Amino acid sequence: MFLKKSLEIEQKTTSGVYLQTLTGVRAVAVLWTLLLHMWGITLGGPLYIPLPFEAQIGIRTLAESGEWGVRIFFVLSGFLLSLPYLKQNDARTFWQRTKTFYERRAVRILPAYYALLLVLLYLTLFGYSKLPSTSYMFGHVLFINSWWYEPPLRGVFWSLSVEVCFYLVLPFLITALRPGRWPYLFIGAFMVAFLFRVVLRHYAMAGNPQLWELSFSFMGQMEYFIAGMMAAYFFARRQPEGRVGDRFMFVGLLLIAIELQLFFRHPERLMAWFQPIHYAFTPLVAIAIALFIYGAAAGGRFARALLGNKVMVFIGTISFSLYLWHTVFMDAFAHAGLLDGLMPWNRFAIASLYLLPPILITSMASYWLVEMPFLRIRHQSDEPNSGSWISRHPVQALAWAGLVLVLLTAIANLAYGVNHPAR
Repeated sequence: MFLKKSLEIEQKTTSGVYLQTLTGVRAVAVLWTLLLHMWGITLGGPLYIPLPFEAQIGIRTLAESGEWGVRIFFVLSGFLLSLPYLKQNDARTFWQRTKTFYERRAVRILPAYYALLLVLLYLTLFGYSKLPSTSYMFGHVLFINSWWYEPPLRGVFWSLSVEVCFYLVLPFLITALRPGRWPYLFIGAFMVAFLFRVVLRHYAMAGNPQLWELSFSFMGQMEYFIAGMMAAYFFARRQPEGRVGDRFMFVGLLLIAIELQLFFRHPERLMAWFQPIHYAFTPLVAIAIALFIYGAAAGGRFARALLGNKVMVFIGTISFSLYLWHTVFMDAFAHAGLLDGLMPWNRFAIASLYLLPPILITSMASYWLVEMPFLRIRHQSDEPNSGSWISRHPVQALAWAGLVLVLLTAIANLAYGVNHPAR
């Protein structure tokens, strides 16, 4: 019932095309990220999947490379957000389309994000973490805290500010995604990102290490979004058949596997941010992920079996709330010291047993109670004068919600004393 009602909402896309296998790709991305963080709170160590006859498969390499899950999210965003522009013949002006795009993005990501910020602010009053300053919360509400090198309230929030920057520039980048123009966008964006990281490397090594944090900005991650946009461009022009799509998936998976092996066999070169070869390696990763997503979008037999099954679609549907909430429980679990004294090979299993149920339940509640109502509102554009004031003016309601968050933070600081987060 939960999945059925969720899909009824999710399938109402701007482009009129819902690709269920790409919901499964979202599941891959969030599970990979979760694996990294779960492995991290268990203090690393060996990690195996037990098999019959005392056999086992080591997955520590997958756990250590969990940041690639965020890269999949970036490429997927480039693909899914470009596709409506490429599929529709919209008679509206550029600014009308852009305004609608920004409004739909705000309604999609802000409700669950602001709800979590409110919960985190409440938890700080009970010692969960340090009470944020008013300006710190203001930066989070507008996704601009990274502009002045402030660490995010939650580690995973760094990617949200990168996503928002992509939202801001996508309507302008999409104008270059035309026949005859796309090579300039593709080559130009990759060159700009490469040169940006090289310049950061130079100044970081010259005694300005704080500038290196900009490598996690949109400019430092641009290749992934552009690769997704390029995959959407070719998919919109000629959607591949299922078998062809499966072949692209296999090629993408093969390249990702090869790159992961290179990544860990030569960590001193490929994992070190100050090594120049790292910047040439990043575009190759972006292209491999884009090939995988391009093939998955075709919905071939292999893609449906791997990504379009009910479990993956369910996880992909709640992936945003799952991404937001999982580290809250993991940090609380780690601070409780429940793994102290356990053997390394038992920690991951025990942590999974205790953490996965509350993470999944909370993520489902966040999706059902916060995300889904606003998703319904987003699709009521044909009845703009019906429903409550929030239904008619969701963006204004979210703006007021952001303001309330800032005011509550200011009141908390006045009541309990200013206790800025560590920098």
